[in-house]
Amino acid sequence: MPIDSCCGCWDLKKGSLAIGIFYLVLMILGVIAAIIMLAASEALIGQPLRDSGLYSTLQVDQWIGFIRGITIGVLIVALLLLLIYALLVRGVLVDSPCLILMWLIFHGIFLVIGTILQIWGVASAAMVGVAVPIVIAVAGLLFDVLQWYWLVVVAKHYQNLRDEDMARKIGRVHPSTVDA
Repeated sequence: MPIDSCCGCWDLKKGSLAIGIFYLVLMILGVIAAIIMLAASEALIGQPLRDSGLYSTLQVDQWIGFIRGITIGVLIVALLLLLIYALLVRGVLVDSPCLILMWLIFHGIFLVIGTILQIWGVASAAMVGVAVPIVIAVAGLLFDVLQWYWLVVVAKHYQNLRDEDMARKIGRVHPSTVDA
């Protein structure tokens, strides 16, 4: 079944733009959340652990260091993804197949990794047998399915732009330059 629209209501360009804007907003929220977590990790995690009296100061400091390290990693990935999603929005706005291709490659890599992790999460949650983690893992997997569809929509838009570029380049060839 050929894809010639996004979700049946927008053309591929508008759909690709909407997808890019959605991801940009999502990553902006992710960056803000990571910055808040870095700033408030002591108050949110360190102080309650200290107040519990169950952990030594050294143990709490190690946990805070570990959480901050993970949060910095998440922040770096979120900033990278923010740049990648900005490439998609810019590529769609200026009809640049090159920028869209860069997004397709990077997003495709992250999506493959994310889908593998989601499948692992579903399997792990099923082994534990607790309902809430299973529901969360399955919801994440369903979101991955939606992201695969979005990847196909943007890939189709990229293909259309590439084909238009090729048609323009072929159309520019002057008949006198063609061997007879």
